[in-house]
Amino acid sequence: MNAADADRDDFHIGIIEQILTTQRHYDPLIKAVGAHMDPLVSAFQGGQARAYDDQTGMMDNFLQELQSDKYKDDVEKLKLSSWIDALKKANDLCASLSSGRTGERTE
Repeated sequence: MNAADADRDDFHIGIIEQILTTQRHYDPLIKAVGAHMDPLVSAFQGGQARAYDDQTGMMDNFLQELQSDKYKDDVEKLKLSSWIDALKKANDLCASLSSGRTGERTE
């Protein structure tokens, strides 16, 4: 579970850092994308400090926002799809491991 959580953290931080980097981009169009995504960064930055299951839920919300119509074009312009896929896979694994742990405790 710790290794899966570490991957999830890395992918989440990677996406956030990609967006933050674009806010300093030399191309004004790319910089504008970063600025448009700033509310998303503000809402979901620092989620690694949450409890394991809380973080799983937060990541689900983060992924939903990234895949929403509001950020769809931004994600394409910043080429974040692979990052999103990796985060989704890692978060799904974390959810599955947590569910398995709960089942083991119940037994």
